[in-house]
This record gives sequence, C-alpha cells and structure tokens, in this order.
Amino acid sequence: MKNNLLGLKEIYTFTVSQSLKAKSLKIVTIIMCVLALFSVPVVSLIRQDDKEKHTNIKRIKVVDLTEFHILENMDVLKDENLKMSDTDELDEKKEKNIYAGIIYEPAEIDFSKMDGNTKAKEIYTFDKNADYVYMNIVYLKGTFQTEIIYSKETKIDSDDVDNYSKFFETNFKNLIIKNITLDKKQQKIVDSANVIIDQKELEKEDHSVDGMDKSKDYQKGKYLVVYILVSVTLFMLAFSGERVGMSIVTEKASKVMEYLLTSVKPMAIILGKVFANITVMLIQISSVVISFIISIMVNSVIFPKGDGIDVPDFMVKVLKASNFPGVNFYNIVFAIIIFMGGFLLYGLIAGLAGASVSKLEEIAEGMKLYSLVMIIGGYISMFMVTSNSYLKPSVLRSIVVIVPFTAIYITPGLIITGYLKVTESLISIFVLCICIVLMIKFVSNVYESMVYYNGTPMKLKDIINISKQKKAGTKENMTEVNKESNRDVEKDGEEGGEQ
Repeated sequence: MKNNLLGLKEIYTFTVSQSLKAKSLKIVTIIMCVLALFSVPVVSLIRQDDKEKHTNIKRIKVVDLTEFHILENMDVLKDENLKMSDTDELDEKKEKNIYAGIIYEPAEIDFSKMDGNTKAKEIYTFDKNADYVYMNIVYLKGTFQTEIIYSKETKIDSDDVDNYSKFFETNFKNLIIKNITLDKKQQKIVDSANVIIDQKELEKEDHSVDGMDKSKDYQKGKYLVVYILVSVTLFMLAFSGERVGMSIVTEKASKVMEYLLTSVKPMAIILGKVFANITVMLIQISSVVISFIISIMVNSVIFPKGDGIDVPDFMVKVLKASNFPGVNFYNIVFAIIIFMGGFLLYGLIAGLAGASVSKLEEIAEGMKLYSLVMIIGGYISMFMVTSNSYLKPSVLRSIVVIVPFTAIYITPGLIITGYLKVTESLISIFVLCICIVLMIKFVSNVYESMVYYNGTPMKLKDIINISKQKKAGTKENMTEVNKESNRDVEKDGEEGGEQ
C-alpha cells in the first residue's frame, strides 16, 4: 500500500500550486468574494423602510397546552417598553412596541370532536375581514413549541406574522419567569428550555389533524440548516468534480501523465489530484466565508441597530443553538468523515471520467457519468428535504442516509440537527469506507491503462472491460481498446457516407 502511494505528496503539492496560480480560479474566487462582501449591506439597503412599522394583527386566539397557564399572563406583552426583537437595544433608537394593543383570548376549539380525518380548515376558521391569528403553544422535550396559523385571504401577511414571531420569541421567557409563580422543578424547566416559533399559512396546511400533534418536532430552523447544506454540497461537487477531470485530461493530452507514470503509481496520482482539488475548494469557500463575515461587520456600521454586530435575521434563524441538538464531539467527527469521504468518492469518479477522454474539447462528454451520479444524488436528497421525508424513520430515509452517493448531501445535516441516531451514522460511515476502498482499487487498476488510451470518449462498459483484461498487460489492453475504438469510428463514418 505504501508503494502505491509513492509520489502522492509531490502530486498534491504540485496540483495545489498550479491550481492557485490559474487565472480562471483567481477570477472566479474574486467574483464570489465581492458578491459575498456586498451581499448583506445591499439586502439591508433594499429592506430599509423609513415608514413606521405597523401590524394588522389585532387579536390572537391562543391554544395553551402547557402546564404554565401562559394565556392568563399574556397581557404583559402589552408593555410599550418591551423590545421588538433581540437586536432592539434599550436606547433612544429603540422601536416602539407596535403589538401593545393586541388582545389575547382563548381559542374556542373542541379537540375532543376531532379525528384523523379532520381538516385544518375545519379547525382554524377565518373570514375575509379577520384581524386575528391562531397560536398553539405546547411544551415538548425541553422546548416550548409555538405555532402561529394565519390565512392569506386576510389582511395579515407572512411578513407581519414573521415580525410578530420575533417579538414573541424575544419576550416569551420573560413572560413566564417574571409573571408566573413556579416551583423549583418548573423553574428549572423554564430556565433550560428553548423557544421555537413556527409559522403556517392555512391554505398550505390543509391536512388531516388528530387533535394536537404533540409529537411533531418539525422546526423551520433545522429545515434551513439541512436545505442549505444540501444546496452547498451540490454546488461544491459540481465545481470540484469538473476541476479534477479537467486537471487529469489536460496532463493526459500533453503527454505529461505518461511521464509521471514512469516514477509515480496511478493511485498516488489520482488521490493526489483529488486531495489537492478538495484543498483548493476549501480555500475558496474559506475566502467567501471571511468576505461574508466582513460584510456583516460593515453592515453593522452602515445600518447600526444598537451595540455590537448585527447578524442578518435569516442567519440568526439558522445558527440558533436549538437547531443543533446533535452537536457534540463524536457527531461532529462523524459528519466530517461522511462529508470528506463523500468528496473523495466523487473525486475518484471525476478522475476516472477525466481519464476516459483524450482531448480537452471532449471533457463534457467524459464527465456525463459523473454529472449524472451527482445530479441524481443531489435531487433525491433535495426531495427528501423539501417533502420533509427526513423527519421520520422510513426505508427510503435509511437508504438515502446510508448510500454514499446521497449520504454526502443529507447525512451530515441530519447528524448535527439531531435527526439521526449514532447507529445510523456508524452504518453510513462503514458503507462509505467500503465503497471508497473498492473504488480506489478499481480506479488504480484501470487508471494506468486508460492514460495510454487515445480515441473517442470511453463508455462505462469499456472501462469495466479494461478492469477485467488487466491481467493481460496494460499497453496490450489499450492497443486492443484503441483498435476497437477505431473500428467504431470507421463504422460510424461508413454509415454517414451511405446516408
């Protein structure tokens, strides 16, 4: 094994150095950093509104299913000195509490008459002139889960509900701690509890309701975390895979690869290039992240909201500690292993695709297999997220989180958000390791032979045939493959002439 990796360090260092010197890489990185640098201030500028904020919410119908009698004490939210959000500091620029006039009343809902066929529209009723929303509050597994239900048929829109959600979340704990008499056990619960606010548009939630589903743990913040990770991974795989394939076909077309193979093992070449391109990609991502952090700091200076750094609202939602109940040392290690292992597996496929062509202009044809596997894996993972299929255990979810080609997208996100058990994580890592070992063995077996290939882009069956015929000798095999390829070209030419 050690001999097979001879020269890996030199290949890795050379590839990283050459990649970082490439003008195309520099231009793309600069463009991405500039976009990240201006993103937050531009969004803040667009959202600037000199008009005084107002709300169309006049009443809130509350369903309090906790033991803390929250509804009886909701009037404390009418205090005009309450903060509108976490970023609203107590200074002369503080926004006025526009929700001080809201009336809180019990929702007249008889849950005893509901069954599995009861529709949401039958429970939460609105008319065109409705000036209210419904609020369901439950306490589950150390979290106060609040669900605000509204209708698009009324004057109350999603922005209005979103602003109220921030206000309620900011002041909710104070409402309980300061105004309700609690025993020591209850006080301990409240002090350690998280507060999760979920918003639902009634027309989009026309599903059957079996009373109040207290076991439901869907959280918008967690959804955003998993969704963002799937999207970013797909983006990264697209760029890194193309870079690996382009690197290999460039050296192959210039005959550099043939000289390398005289002193460096095929496995060292392919792994060195994969690791190098992963490193370059991480450098690019780090540059963009740093630019984005600078953008947030600049935005805090241009559009100050009290002291300190003003983090955008969507990032606050994503980075809340309550979105990462699965974060601990072991789970972080598991997530990184699956993430980096997945990139290695896809990188090996990209290297194989690059070696299957002989000319730079044919790279798109050679990368078809890589693109197909990447897109299918990404789309399946995206479907799992957008359909909320990842929330509950199922056969489909088990397959997606274990199969390496989809696991790289969704499994790390499910681990850190607490949706995946340790056993599932370990099984996913075990399967990934087996696939990587088999792929490395396969690639190193056919790679040297493919370097000598000079003809039309190879298909998967051709690569498999090379692997089977490896024992007959590399150059002899490629001579036969080249002859077969030339026969195919001549056949196509004859058919074209007859037409």
